Amino acid sequence: MLNSQRRFPILQNIGSPSFIVMFLLCMLGIDGIAQQVDKVKIQKGKRTQLEISTKNGILKEIIRMKDSLKDGAQEKYTTDGKLLQVINFQDGHIEGECIVYDYLGNIRERKHYRYHPETKKSMLNGEYKLYSNKKLIQEGNYIDSMKTGQWTEYHYTGELKTKANFERDLLVGERKEYGSNGVLISSSNSIILNQDGKQKSVYDGPFLMYDLNARPSSEGTYSKGMKEGVWKTWYGGKLTSLATYKHDKKHGPYETYNDGVLQTRGIFYDEIELDGVTAKNVYDGTIEQYSSTGKPQRIEHYIKGKKNGITEQYDAQGILQHRNEYLNNLQNGKSEGWDAKGNKTYESNFKIY
Repeated sequence: MLNSQRRFPILQNIGSPSFIVMFLLCMLGIDGIAQQVDKVKIQKGKRTQLEISTKNGILKEIIRMKDSLKDGAQEKYTTDGKLLQVINFQDGHIEGECIVYDYLGNIRERKHYRYHPETKKSMLNGEYKLYSNKKLIQEGNYIDSMKTGQWTEYHYTGELKTKANFERDLLVGERKEYGSNGVLISSSNSIILNQDGKQKSVYDGPFLMYDLNARPSSEGTYSKGMKEGVWKTWYGGKLTSLATYKHDKKHGPYETYNDGVLQTRGIFYDEIELDGVTAKNVYDGTIEQYSSTGKPQRIEHYIKGKKNGITEQYDAQGILQHRNEYLNNLQNGKSEGWDAKGNKTYESNFKIY
């Protein structure tokens, strides 16, 4: 191996006054007058240590080298001299622990790197911890810069926030999230699928969400990333919706509520095959609409997306106003109307030709 003087001829005169002057002039050109180098310390042997300070004597950076390559702990400081970062190098590559500090001097982040010669990259490997105001808020492990194994998050109070597992940076298995009061606010399960040649994490199994008072807010089931079966939502402990899903699309009975009062009810399909053709936004059976007080507003009857049978419309007080008969979306048969007192105001007949 070539020694440092053969590889870098200028180092032959490194101890001379002319070298020091030249080095300072270079630093002046790079960092400006206010950030000029105040001191350079060179150790003996193969190892070199440079201590770079401002003209006011405030330490900016410590660079450690071996055979002219960064090696060992590299340190950076804030403008007021507080330690900002310590990152380890080996033979010119990031290798080992890296610690990042906040401007109060507290540890902000602690992580580890490993150099991979085949890719010529340093990747996160090993334990990782994240802090805020001296308190641990996240911890886990990396392999080749990908989250692996159990990862945990904490509230600023120290209470558990989330607990989850990862495989090659993808969420897998059970995940739970908690409020700062310790109440469970979500529970889910994930699996890893191969889609279009790529791996993807998707929900699979029961999915539950709660408010901070431990009341349910959402409940249903996923199958390979798609909603299946009955899904329910609540607000303030009161049911707001119920819907049936098939392959992540609405497919069957549904209900909606306002402050616990039924608003709509019926059967609806986002997509459905009808006579060999895919139809969208299809209603079927009896479709009901109600006011905020629960009084009927409109009642219709459908067969495979088309109005068939009697349709009734009511006023705000729930009093019948109109009644019409339909056949395949066309009025056919009797049509009647009433006033608010229940007196009939008209009657006519329709016929399809």
